[in-house]
Amino acid sequence: MNSVDVSNELHQLLTGNNVQTQLSVPQLVEKVLSRNEGVLTSTGAVKAETGKYTGRSPKDKYIVEEASVKDKIDWGPVNRPISEDVFNKLYNKVVDYLKAKEEIFVLKVSLVQTNHHVFPSVLLMNMLGITFSPILCSSVQTKRN
Repeated sequence: MNSVDVSNELHQLLTGNNVQTQLSVPQLVEKVLSRNEGVLTSTGAVKAETGKYTGRSPKDKYIVEEASVKDKIDWGPVNRPISEDVFNKLYNKVVDYLKAKEEIFVLKVSLVQTNHHVFPSVLLMNMLGITFSPILCSSVQTKRN
């Protein structure tokens, strides 16, 4: 699979009839409540039970080990290599799963980079006191010269 295949497939996936794009926070809350995926707390926050799998797993972050990044990544317990073949199998499994979903929610955000981390712009806005719901993302640790 090359980047053109991925790009075309993602475009088709993200423009399908089951895609909800850029929903506002109130719209997302309505979706959560109507689908019985959570409840409102006394403060108005959404509370959802995640079950057995509760949060991200830093040890489950993999990067395709290829020539263009092989010597730039700080490989170790946080940044673990994965072969292109394994990535392609996982990618196809995820795309097939998403295609079968009744709804997919897409939020397009910009990323900003600080000295050591990449943050979605909405998180940075929140940190600066601008009201918006934060979204967390992890960054790739690179080798330092």
